[in-house]
Amino acid sequence: MNVLAHTEAHIPSPASSYVELFAQIAALQAKGDYHGLIQTAERADLAVTSDNHPTRLLITLPLVLSCMIVNDLLAEPSAKFALLRLSDAVASLPLARAMLNLFASVWERRYENVYSRCEAVLNLAQQGDSLHTEVTGVFTSLVTAFIESFRQRTISLLSKAYSTIPFAIAQAYLGLPTEELLSLASEKGWHFDAATHVMTPARVACKISSSASAQSTALSLKRC
Repeated sequence: MNVLAHTEAHIPSPASSYVELFAQIAALQAKGDYHGLIQTAERADLAVTSDNHPTRLLITLPLVLSCMIVNDLLAEPSAKFALLRLSDAVASLPLARAMLNLFASVWERRYENVYSRCEAVLNLAQQGDSLHTEVTGVFTSLVTAFIESFRQRTISLLSKAYSTIPFAIAQAYLGLPTEELLSLASEKGWHFDAATHVMTPARVACKISSSASAQSTALSLKRC
């Protein structure tokens, strides 16, 4: 049974607090107000009492995805603790497990797993049949926004960490097929040597960042 259908079966009434809160979350997502979404979802996540209710994912998943999109020092712990607050019953649902796996890959800087785990979350979110098309749409939009923000951050970090990079490694970091990666690299001013299959990132000015997250990620890239 897919988690969205499972969620629909357990909604006790149209007045469900989770569903009402999700309407606010959807409105914030539509505006691209991820910080506002985080604040709204986190307040709700800390206040709800139906810990075993599958519809808790209507709050937790948008919260975690938005935290990963904004990618700052305050957001990462919010995402981590929101996932830790899930009961065993809710955490065992397929969509929750997929989200936990994705967050773990991001948290541990396992770049090679991030895109496939995003795909797993998307596939499960889109199996919701007719459960509130809005739910599926919001989850899909958030995952897509995360992929784009994660990829852009990774490109920036690769440009700082490498003077040259093998094509296969760049492909693993960026999760793109050959033609799309070459197109994106050209957009960003990278050079590709077809003879050696080596890419030369465009050089960017290195600035001292106040974000420990960005610093640790750059160090992680250099060690790879």
